[in-house]
Amino acid sequence: MPTSVLRPEIAKIVEKIDALRPDLLAAGRGADESRRISDETFNSVVQTGAFSISVPTKFGGLAANTREAHAVARGIGRGDGSLAWVNGILDSGAWVLSLMDERAQADVWGPEGGLLHLDRAGYDIGFRADRGRL
Repeated sequence: MPTSVLRPEIAKIVEKIDALRPDLLAAGRGADESRRISDETFNSVVQTGAFSISVPTKFGGLAANTREAHAVARGIGRGDGSLAWVNGILDSGAWVLSLMDERAQADVWGPEGGLLHLDRAGYDIGFRADRGRL
C-alpha cells in the first residue's frame, strides 16, 4: 500500500519497520527454532511505535483506523509473520479497549499507574493491590 494514503505519523512507523526488515528476516529463523520472538527483535519494533497505534490520542497513541493498523501489520509481516501476528493481537486488544468507558481506558493507559504501559523495554505488566494482577 502506498504510504501516501496513510497519515504521516503512521507512514513514518511503516518506514521505520521497513528499515528493520533485514533484521526481522534474519531473526525469524531463530524465532522459529526457539518458538519465541527475541526481546531484541520485539523491542526494535516497539521502538517504531507500532504497538501504540490504536491507543487513543488522549493517552498518547495515534488512534489508528483499520487501514492504518493493517498497513503497520503488513509492514511487520514482510519481515516476520509471527511478530505481525503478535502485533495484530495486541493492536486489536487496544482497539477494543479504546471503545470502552474512559475509566477502563485509564486503568490500562492512565497516569495513575495503569496495569499495562509501554516503556523503553517493551510492555511491562504491573501490579496494583487494589486491582489485582493482569
